[in-house]
Amino acid sequence: MAAEIRDVDVQAVEATNLSIHAGSGAVVIRMNDGPPPDAANPEGGFSVQRARQKSLYTPRGMGLRGPPLDNQFVLKDVSSKSDRWTEADEDPERGIRLLSTKPTEALYLELRTIPSGLRLGALGRTPNRAAIRSAAISATQLVLQRASLELDIDPDEFEALEPRVRNGLPMIQIADNLVNGAGFCRRLAETETDETPTVVRLIRSMLDTVDDPIVRNFRDDDHRRNCAQACYRCMQRYGNRQYHGLLDWRLGLGFLRALVEPTYRSGLDGKWEPQIELADWPRLAANVRDDLCNLNTDGRRPIELGRDRLPGIVERTDRGDRFYVMVHPFWRLDETEGAKGALWSVRREVAGAELHYVDTFDASRRPVSALETARNREEG
Repeated sequence: MAAEIRDVDVQAVEATNLSIHAGSGAVVIRMNDGPPPDAANPEGGFSVQRARQKSLYTPRGMGLRGPPLDNQFVLKDVSSKSDRWTEADEDPERGIRLLSTKPTEALYLELRTIPSGLRLGALGRTPNRAAIRSAAISATQLVLQRASLELDIDPDEFEALEPRVRNGLPMIQIADNLVNGAGFCRRLAETETDETPTVVRLIRSMLDTVDDPIVRNFRDDDHRRNCAQACYRCMQRYGNRQYHGLLDWRLGLGFLRALVEPTYRSGLDGKWEPQIELADWPRLAANVRDDLCNLNTDGRRPIELGRDRLPGIVERTDRGDRFYVMVHPFWRLDETEGAKGALWSVRREVAGAELHYVDTFDASRRPVSALETARNREEG
């Protein structure tokens, strides 16, 4: 896992909703947590034994015997089975984790304000927050891939860092992969003739330019119909395989649009066109809704709810009908959208009946537990 640990002094970019920082002084840390906890190792991590190495290794044919080396820490399995080690008369150290640091250069893009009605600051690993993490990770991958194409370099010249929240605002982070930096992140932050950083031009191109070299393939009707999240035709590649379960090109583009449009509503205003990341959401939400109904055809039936006729479910229970409505992962679920909002009209239509909100991100990935998660989710 990689994480960036520098305090960042960001500068606002005019006519956008983002602040930016790039330069040297970044430190990336890599952590290896070791084996997970189990009955034999309840703390998890590595178990290491202090030992004396009887002689250092020397290449065959040199005719030299290396000197001994004291105070070495090696895996217990190694020190106890090899005649090259003499174990110290003490118990092994347990719960050891490994860490390394790398100085480099990095680029930071931080949301200046969270658009009204959205919850882009709810970034985390819990079921109710995983969608925002997915959006930020996907946005990071989109910027990385678009930048590598612009600079004519391999995407692996960048290192995608975990997004984080600072002062309640989400931030995506990219670092140069080369130790001490290669100048790529600084190049992306350089301003062009209109005083706009290069990375902002690339983001706007992905959002609004029909023939953008990255996103034009996303717009293909066949791709939109068959790729609900991500695939090797769009975002997936071998270098980001650890994120394949989280990547979602629509959420990534939505996060990027929030970075450049402070009034972005992500469909709360009932407008799904012309934004490419929203155009398919009603269809995809209805498909997910139908899949949930098919898991219990006797007890659930599909309906539409509210001003925008959002896909919903009515479920028969011993206490009466229970309603669910499919919601976009970016939407807040409290009263912030006002009396004219899409969710307010849903609450009015169910007239006080039990109502729960089903995140389409969670439902598409964990359909069996999606309704239970909706019943237990936090508001806001």
